[in-house]
Amino acid sequence: AGPGGNADAGDQSEVIEMGVNWTGKVGDTSVGVSGSWGEASEEVSSATTDDRQEYTLGVKASMNNISFGARFNNDDQGTSGSNTDREAWVVGIRYKSGPWGMGLQIANNEVGQGAGLGVDEARAIEVGGSYSIGPGITMVGGVQVHDLSDSVSDPAGENDATVFFLGTFLSF
Repeated sequence: AGPGGNADAGDQSEVIEMGVNWTGKVGDTSVGVSGSWGEASEEVSSATTDDRQEYTLGVKASMNNISFGARFNNDDQGTSGSNTDREAWVVGIRYKSGPWGMGLQIANNEVGQGAGLGVDEARAIEVGGSYSIGPGITMVGGVQVHDLSDSVSDPAGENDATVFFLGTFLSF
């Protein structure tokens, strides 16, 4: 008797993740750079799975009232076939003056669907603003526009959305 096995095809174990981060100044510019790497071992070998590996790189720079940031991520999703990676990136810029702030962010996420099947893609753009009412209280608002594309041009897998948001951040 005893517990049953828990190793199934596609399961990953023995996960190792490492990250590094550096922040400092270059002249009058505050700079932050980060990176991470992760790996896992597949528990049961199959023709379509493999050990999983992923990495992320990021950078942020701020000078005076302007901040810029970017991030890139790649994940092979533990698959062995071609065109199955997931890649995502985001780039943003923000301007803040006194209690007012505004920003623009663009993001993209692509997931390969396998050899000869194309890539599913999600794209988004956000424009937003903020106003600090007082210590610990900030009002935010903006608009996001999303576009989802299916790799096989399946109309059910295609979608667009526009999101308006308004909120309050409280910090103590």
